[in-house]
Amino acid sequence: MMEKTLLERFHIPIPRSFDDVNLIGVDNGDGEISACLASWTMKQERFTLQDLKLDPADVKTKLPNAYWISPNEQRFVLDASESELTRGDNGLRYYNFKRCPGTPESKERFVKDDREEDARSYEEVMSLGFGVAVRALYEKNPLVIDRNKPSIILVGRPSSVGWAQHEAEYAKLLEEGLQRTLRDMTQCPVRVAVQSESWAALARETDPHWGGIKRGEVVLILDNGSSTFDVTAIQLNGLTKGGAGEDSFQFGGNQLDNNLLQLLRQEAERKYPGVEFQSKHGHKLGLRIKKEEYYGEYGEARQVAVYSVTLSGVGNDKGKAQKLLFHIDEDMMARALNEMPVSVFHYEKAIGDMIQKRRIDCPSWLSACRTVYESFYQKLSPLFTKPGDAVHPKIPDRVILSGGVSVMPEVRALVTEVFGVEPVITNLPNYSVSQGLAYVLGCEAQKAIYLQKLLKWLKETALPDAKSLRSSIIGAGVDEDWDAMRKATENWANAPRDCSISDWEEYYRKEYHENLLLKVQEGARRWYQNNRVEAVVSEKLQAQFRRMFPEYADAFRYTLPPLSFDSLKGVTVSVRPDRVYFFGAMTADEDKPAILSESSLREKRAREWRQRALRTFLSLQADIRGGGTQSIYYSRKRFWSRWIDLLFGKRHKDISYPGLASMYGEKISMKAAQGIRNEIYALLAAQMKEYVELITPYFNMTSRKE
Repeated sequence: MMEKTLLERFHIPIPRSFDDVNLIGVDNGDGEISACLASWTMKQERFTLQDLKLDPADVKTKLPNAYWISPNEQRFVLDASESELTRGDNGLRYYNFKRCPGTPESKERFVKDDREEDARSYEEVMSLGFGVAVRALYEKNPLVIDRNKPSIILVGRPSSVGWAQHEAEYAKLLEEGLQRTLRDMTQCPVRVAVQSESWAALARETDPHWGGIKRGEVVLILDNGSSTFDVTAIQLNGLTKGGAGEDSFQFGGNQLDNNLLQLLRQEAERKYPGVEFQSKHGHKLGLRIKKEEYYGEYGEARQVAVYSVTLSGVGNDKGKAQKLLFHIDEDMMARALNEMPVSVFHYEKAIGDMIQKRRIDCPSWLSACRTVYESFYQKLSPLFTKPGDAVHPKIPDRVILSGGVSVMPEVRALVTEVFGVEPVITNLPNYSVSQGLAYVLGCEAQKAIYLQKLLKWLKETALPDAKSLRSSIIGAGVDEDWDAMRKATENWANAPRDCSISDWEEYYRKEYHENLLLKVQEGARRWYQNNRVEAVVSEKLQAQFRRMFPEYADAFRYTLPPLSFDSLKGVTVSVRPDRVYFFGAMTADEDKPAILSESSLREKRAREWRQRALRTFLSLQADIRGGGTQSIYYSRKRFWSRWIDLLFGKRHKDISYPGLASMYGEKISMKAAQGIRNEIYALLAAQMKEYVELITPYFNMTSRKE
């Protein structure tokens, strides 16, 4: 059975055209949110990607990529200044997080920054926060997102088995948040689908705009995010199935932010023992923003970044509240990276609503990072084909890094050390997932719309009509029956011993039961082959692919796999030709002693007479196959037998035989033929669906082995 497409998995109606819907990819990460819209351009007949704005300044910000969501006030904060991070909202402001929906931990009460429990669960706060995010997208991008159109939003998730099994709950949870926050902004439905973040990042790399992944390469995408480190491998024959080429650890940049927060508190305690921060909220976000300023857009800046925090109950020499200036420099980052223990969790498996995770305690953030990468290498190295060195016997062709943590030089150095390949960092790593999600969504919509058109063409144009199929099936049945009759009569005629007419029936019955269950498959197969359906459809598919994705036309060849007709139902036609028709009444009744003398019986059982009977049978082929009227009843009898008939008034008697074609014509009506054609269409439709799964630019991730 074919796997469901992305839109089918989430029960999202297929758009009628590309212009009927907003297609938005949203990376709803831990502490970071970015979004991108896939827009169809009629002139180029393809999707282009447009990054969406979220920040108050209406400027697309490359770095930092962190937002603080205020659900009560329904707003975002993107600012490292304490006044912006801490004002209002009574503590219900959270650094965006992820907990797998449907699991016990996601149903726990949300703990605010002041360590008090909120009335809402983590699931409810996630739902509300996502609604705030999408509302901001609608507000800040009025000329891009059309509120009079439905929207489909594709959201990223970790690449672990637990999240994969709970993606339907995640989509429903996020969709419910949109119903609350968008009700006054649009009357059109907004639907949510979910896709693996690393899969989306990998798909983005197959877009020729970003360089493209060549078919036959073994490539790893390491998505180094804030909450999870994910990996997806593409091997020689495409994306591996069943999780063999994917893995995920609950580990990421947010733990490094926690380390900086601990160091900030240690610094405050060292200088001002017992002091507390005036605000209990927002510092983790401020430190993250400053950390990203320290590394810079490409990770090599190493510019000291200063975070300011107001202390409670401590005044300076001017009588104002004392501020602590926390310097994020090389020494401070070295401490955060190397001196503070962290724990990582590996997603082992999902059992019902429980996700089984294995905890690994590590002495530092960098040692934890090494542990994650070594686990990825151990799992995925059987897929590698390129020879390495003594330490790395096999290596991938390329390692591509995405996610905001990837800009850190320490991370890139570890990748080189563990995988034996110097990695390539993707352009704008903070936006690789949201752009990849928008790219996937555009392609999924494109192939869904194309599939509908393709199936209509297949049903109305490519497949010949039911009338020709009926003729082909009847012809196949007639051929099969006639061959069985002929073979039975030849075996009977050539038997070395004397054989009676009853023996002929035994020969015939044996051949009939062995061969004469008409398989509609044979007639359908002839119809399919004689009309060159496979060639016609394959040519159409390749031409359409070349039009949609010309940059891949030379690298991608597709022909329909052989169509199996075995599932079509057989039709049995009860053919029992009257032996009188072949041999005459007296010969046919030879088992009645009163009819023939002993000498006549011996004569009609001898091989010579049976050979003449075979020639007579073969001469009747046209009438047996097609039907007719014969007078052979008399022409095959001896002279004295005719006088006996004359004495009893039987001067002439014609025998009409309907023929095999007529028999099959009664069984195979036009209605039955149409039903069989529909079955063949369904078989081909499944192959079309498989093909359409391959025609996206990331076709080499899902292609079958050729």
